[in-house]
Amino acid sequence: MLEQINENIMDMTRKRRKDCFLTISFNDNCMFRCKMCQIWKKRERSAIEIKAEGFKDVIRSLKNIDGYEFKGITFAGGEPLVEPEILDLVSVAAHEGFFTVMSSNGYLIDEGMAKKIAFSGLNSINLSLDSHNPEMHD
Repeated sequence: MLEQINENIMDMTRKRRKDCFLTISFNDNCMFRCKMCQIWKKRERSAIEIKAEGFKDVIRSLKNIDGYEFKGITFAGGEPLVEPEILDLVSVAAHEGFFTVMSSNGYLIDEGMAKKIAFSGLNSINLSLDSHNPEMHD
């Protein structure tokens, strides 16, 4: 009986863990120092720097991880759009069939950037619209 219970728990765990989403924080860089975001306060930066090509390899390999089915990838940061190669990563992820999402403060999005984003294959973008004025922000 105990073996059956353990097997049922393991089966439920596998089912719960099977559909996965990955968040890639390519960098911690941002042009703002927002009060609600603590990332810019980090004094120490990681000594490990992964180039865009390394992230492309990670994205391509996600389908080969047994027991997990990655459905989507969120590109975050800092501000992901400060990285020149971020839309290349989005394109690779979209080409591999992943649902792609980006979190951005929107500051770098002008008409030209909007077109690049549209052509990258990005499915969704989350924009943080915050104000320095507490009455407006809150």
